[in-house]
Amino acid sequence: MVAKEDLIPKSNDQKILNYIRNDITQSGNKISWYLYIKEIISEFTQVDFTETSCKIRFKTKDPLFLKQNNSTEMCLFEWNVDLYDRINAEECSFKISNFKIEITLIIINRVSWPSISPNQKQKQTESKANDQKIVKNRSPSSSPSPPPQPKIKPVKTTNNYGYVGLANLGNTCYMNAALQFLVNATDLRDYFLVNKEQFQKEINMNNALGLNGKMAISFAILLRQLWTADSSYIIPNKLRDLICSKYSNFRGYEQQDTQEFMSSLISLIHEDLNRVLKKPFYEDSLECEEDSLANCKNIAAKSWDRFLSRENSIIVDNFYGQFKSTLTCPECNRVSITFEPFSNLLVPLAKPKIPIDFLISIEQHLDLINLYLNEETLVENSIDEIKNKFTEFKDKNLKLCVIEKFTNETLDDEYSGFVFDSNYDNLKNSEKLPSLRKNAHFMIVEIEEPVNDDVYEFRVEQACKFPILNYAITECSYCLKMNEQTTSLPRCTKCYRSAYCNQECQKSDWKKHSESICIKPSDRIGLPFLINLKKSQLKSENFYQELKKILIEKSLKSLELKNFDLSKNSIFELEMLDSSAKPKYQKIDPNNLWELVEKSNKKMFKLILKWNNNSIFDRTIKTNLNNIVEISQENQTNEVDLDDCLKLFTQPEKLTSDNPWYCSKCKKHQEATKQMSLWKLPKYLIVTLKRFQASKAADLDPTNEAAKFMMMNSRFSYLLQNRVVYNKLNHFVNFPLQNLNMNDYLVNREKENCVYDLCGVINHIGHSLSVGHYTAYARTHDKVDTTEDELSWRLFDDQDVCPVKDGRQVVSKDAYVLMYRLRTRPANVNDHNEKENTKNDDLNLESNNLSSESVSEEEFYDVESEESIEFSDKNNYTNLNEID
Repeated sequence: MVAKEDLIPKSNDQKILNYIRNDITQSGNKISWYLYIKEIISEFTQVDFTETSCKIRFKTKDPLFLKQNNSTEMCLFEWNVDLYDRINAEECSFKISNFKIEITLIIINRVSWPSISPNQKQKQTESKANDQKIVKNRSPSSSPSPPPQPKIKPVKTTNNYGYVGLANLGNTCYMNAALQFLVNATDLRDYFLVNKEQFQKEINMNNALGLNGKMAISFAILLRQLWTADSSYIIPNKLRDLICSKYSNFRGYEQQDTQEFMSSLISLIHEDLNRVLKKPFYEDSLECEEDSLANCKNIAAKSWDRFLSRENSIIVDNFYGQFKSTLTCPECNRVSITFEPFSNLLVPLAKPKIPIDFLISIEQHLDLINLYLNEETLVENSIDEIKNKFTEFKDKNLKLCVIEKFTNETLDDEYSGFVFDSNYDNLKNSEKLPSLRKNAHFMIVEIEEPVNDDVYEFRVEQACKFPILNYAITECSYCLKMNEQTTSLPRCTKCYRSAYCNQECQKSDWKKHSESICIKPSDRIGLPFLINLKKSQLKSENFYQELKKILIEKSLKSLELKNFDLSKNSIFELEMLDSSAKPKYQKIDPNNLWELVEKSNKKMFKLILKWNNNSIFDRTIKTNLNNIVEISQENQTNEVDLDDCLKLFTQPEKLTSDNPWYCSKCKKHQEATKQMSLWKLPKYLIVTLKRFQASKAADLDPTNEAAKFMMMNSRFSYLLQNRVVYNKLNHFVNFPLQNLNMNDYLVNREKENCVYDLCGVINHIGHSLSVGHYTAYARTHDKVDTTEDELSWRLFDDQDVCPVKDGRQVVSKDAYVLMYRLRTRPANVNDHNEKENTKNDDLNLESNNLSSESVSEEEFYDVESEESIEFSDKNNYTNLNEID
């Protein structure tokens, strides 16, 4: 008989382990036990089960694991575990993946297992005894431990300065990228490394929302190691254990969201350094119901003071700004304005730009311009773009209309006509640009705002009184006899669509013809236009002549009139839309226009200007669009830039029924309109591009890369119907390395410096939130002149750190989180040059006196290491027993 031990190839090197990083989950009598070991060699892996114990043996190629255990790839590791309770050994099993051993235990007694072993915590502690300083417990009567006192030693000027990486502990690239992102923020770094007394003073040992100073201390140690270590990378396991003790979602080794991790980390550091020891409680909320500058400034200042009375730390100093949130009730129009703090600007990802044509009909202009705009662009933003292109329109009041091509009896372009699209009669500036049909176009016109007089808007479409006879009918519509001559047969004078040999054929066909196609046509021609008339104009004595002049002037921009005597009043007729009448357009006397307007409560009216064309007198009319000037735009692309995303963020949005707002005036929940804008900007502006969208995996496009991955991996196949997948939007967003001007997004009119420069980028490489890899770009900016570099751009990819030759490399489609620093410049150049000559003096860099060894945790504190800090039992802080 062959023993189980003989199934594993013999190894000359063997090592007994006291602990391996692991997690367990329990479902009924089944326990899933995960041992996190990377690069396992499967043929050297075996798990033996007894009723009360388990023996795990394996080999690995993971260099970090081997380095931690001072071993080589030839070493066979063994871990013997006494289990928490009895198991059915014959039904237990295990399997190996690329970064873990997954063991399935079938337990005999259905009891909850808090851990895999009764003494797991003890073994975990023993495994770290070599690098920990054990401090005896103080008696309960002892005075509480004072805050640990950091010893800020000189920062080492080694070749690794700013180039130290972080080891990947198993899908922890999300953590590594966020940490490198933060530790390269100069102001935050110097707080922990240079401002010794302030850091010591501000450690908050009595904040239950934090970790009683442990997270701030752990972050300070890690930050110092990253700036002083002689090795090329360090292992951030202690900081990770701390954050996992507070946030269980980061336990285990699945891929996580770096933005969520960073927010959690910043929150813990803030609470550990919160200068407020006792937070006041406010029952009432601060709200502003009048959107005036004075009221907003007052409420904003009070809201910020309230926030600082509860939250005040180095994190708030550097990373917090203030939103202005405006809610409008759709029923009673009540406005509620509040001011809220923020530390991360989560902006929606604008869709790629598409080319959109705008026909500009203002004064003598008849121009066609093509602009690349986002589909989410507001009407008012598109008008602003037009004003930017045409400086002469900057102070004009412009309006966007939608026109579409009218289907005439003839398809000839010289007789083509356009009408206003009635679907967009009430298009508001706050609405998004609509998606137009094939033959529809946007037209920009000028309107007049009422000042001391009522202004009425008239939308005028142009038409021919008689059909355009540009084709001959040579076949009788009744007897079908062909005309021997090539000229057209006499037509029906009502519809002009049928022609007959004689009156007898017409009489014979009349009943059928009158019930079918005998409808008087109205051929639209040329471009429609909009005119604004004041009340005083409509009531003036010479109104008709004034109106006639305006109509002819606007018509001739798109029409060519032949043999029309423009001095005569009979050259056209006017019809006005009356929805209650049949037909809907009724002929009117222009002199009585004011009476018709006065009877109505409307401000907008539709007119048809019918030109009295007549083939007998050779009065003809044609569309002439040759006057349209096409304006080419250079350097336009369909790329989305950060400005597009910021504009989208500040656009009003309607709340859904799942997230209504309670209106205190209506006394009920409403789907209100909400608009977010910026009131106060932080020193460091963190912008997260919302690249991930939640959807069911079964609903994913089969061509989607994330869907392909899940289909290829059988582990996911059974989840496809119900699992929520965060699919990634991979399109490129352009963002500036320098000169990000936030002035346009800051509604506080007392604007000071609003210019930012980029100092960090976190990238996500992959197709979904659960599938991918995180890296980070960072530059360490100069303290005095933030446009200059202490250290230029570097790429941080876990333990690998390398310089970036071209700064534009950091702008890519993988960019996910951006960090900008508010620009500061020296008062004068001489001061700056003097500072350059003595750069880093404030960091006390004394390279000749530095040891080649990294600073240990014991050296960092006067008395205790991070692990030895204890607290009085009366504080009763949660999860402290789980901290190493």
